[in-house]
Amino acid sequence: MKRALRILFTTIILLSCTQPKTLKDESYSLEKYYELGIKKIDQTWEYKDYLTASKIIIKLKKESQESIPRKNSVDSGLLFSKLINDQALEVLSELELPDIELDRAEIYNNLVDIYIEPGDGYQPYNDECTEILTFGFKLNIKAYSSVLYAIDTAGIKENEEVQKIVEPMKKGLIRQSIEYIEGLETSQLSQKNIVINAVHLTEVFPSLFALLKPLEIELLLEKIESQSQKHSQKEVRRVLKNFLAQSGLPII
Repeated sequence: MKRALRILFTTIILLSCTQPKTLKDESYSLEKYYELGIKKIDQTWEYKDYLTASKIIIKLKKESQESIPRKNSVDSGLLFSKLINDQALEVLSELELPDIELDRAEIYNNLVDIYIEPGDGYQPYNDECTEILTFGFKLNIKAYSSVLYAIDTAGIKENEEVQKIVEPMKKGLIRQSIEYIEGLETSQLSQKNIVINAVHLTEVFPSLFALLKPLEIELLLEKIESQSQKHSQKEVRRVLKNFLAQSGLPII
């Protein structure tokens, strides 16, 4: 159980996604990706299939930046979605898989290496960058929830050892949440993708709030409320205000 409770948290930095230059989509057909060894998307993937796919795509990128799956591509969009959809979230947050800490880390870090260039310069995959970072955040929330569930169902009483596992994870989530909220203003994303990130926030944060204590929720609500008042984009302010009003949560 102790081994199963260990889990990796990946830092999410919205600043990594900057205003893009256009990189044309020359991604392959699904059949071509299948020939290269990626499992068909209409089949059920196990964690090893995500790992294999990410390694193949890394190799493809080294050969041609335009050849990798893209979010809005007619040819490869479905494969990109497969990498980060709800099924991927379930598989990669499963606690009992062999070597899950290593594999989850490798799979997500591979996706980051594929779609997010280091530093704050040229980002050829701005749309994909937004989705990958949100997926990482959702994965961390799901994984933390799985740990809490495992503790509860195993009947483990809260003690110092359990706190050593749970508290750093929760603190990491809160820190990432603040980065996510503040990144709406400080990132150099395109205006469209900043709005998308705000929408993602409204979709993801309710599941996070269910895992936090009232004072921790209040801290994040204060950050969201601040952005809803001062953000430079009117649409972002509207999205955040609607979230605060419709969520049933108190507006600070």
